[in-house]
Amino acid sequence: MKDRQNKPYLKQVEDALKAQLRSKEFWSCNAFEVIVGTNTPCGGDAGHGGKTLFRLRNLVGTCWDISVDGKEVAEPDELTIVLAGDTEAQTFADSLVFAGRTLKKQMRENSNGELRSRVIALEQKLNPNE
Repeated sequence: MKDRQNKPYLKQVEDALKAQLRSKEFWSCNAFEVIVGTNTPCGGDAGHGGKTLFRLRNLVGTCWDISVDGKEVAEPDELTIVLAGDTEAQTFADSLVFAGRTLKKQMRENSNGELRSRVIALEQKLNPNE
């Protein structure tokens, strides 16, 4: 339920969650800022006032493609998702935990596989007769 009174909806959500919003920057060869917050649980669905905000902002050097309903957003600087309701906050938090664990696991597996391939190639160079 979007209460669009005088301010844009996103600004209303940001104002409502101001005390709950937390941010953290993540730096490597690129950099993101994550801003996240929720006022849930509020006792039910969107009509009870529960809001959750997730924002991912490109600080520098991020190569990313974002699409909404199959349509690409050209060179975005940030992605903001607002969810309304208690269960939406819970399922979204659970999905982010799943995504983080899955990506970390796959990166470890991919790295180990690449390392193993390099070891085999080096062993073959050092021992060409075996």
